[in-house]
Amino acid sequence: AGQSGIPVYRVYSPNDGNRLFTINSYERNNLARLGWHYEGVSWYVPSGGSINVYRLYNPNSGEHVFTTEYGEYVLVGRAGWHQEGVAWTSLWLSCVQLFACCERCARTHIVL
Repeated sequence: AGQSGIPVYRVYSPNDGNRLFTINSYERNNLARLGWHYEGVSWYVPSGGSINVYRLYNPNSGEHVFTTEYGEYVLVGRAGWHQEGVAWTSLWLSCVQLFACCERCARTHIVL
C-alpha cells in the first residue's frame, strides 16, 4: 500500500487473539497501554472517501467486524453487537478475505 492517506493501525490482544483496525491513534495508544500489541500500519485509507465503513463490536467474543452496508450494521446491532459508528470512509468497495483479522474465524471481510 502507498503511504499517502490516513493510516489504519492494527493492534492485537494476546488475551483473546483478536485484532482491531483503527484510524484513531488515541485508541491505538490506549489499547497498547492496556496490554494490546501494536502491530503497525496495515494500509492507508485515501482521504476524501464517500463510502462509510461501519464498525461493530461483539461484547461476548471481543471481535470487531466492518461493513459498508448500513442495513447490515443496524441488523447486527439489534442482534446484540455494539454499533461503534463509522470507522473510516472509503473511495471504493473492495472486499478481501482477511485471515489475520481473527484467527478463530474462517473468513472475515473488510473494506479497504
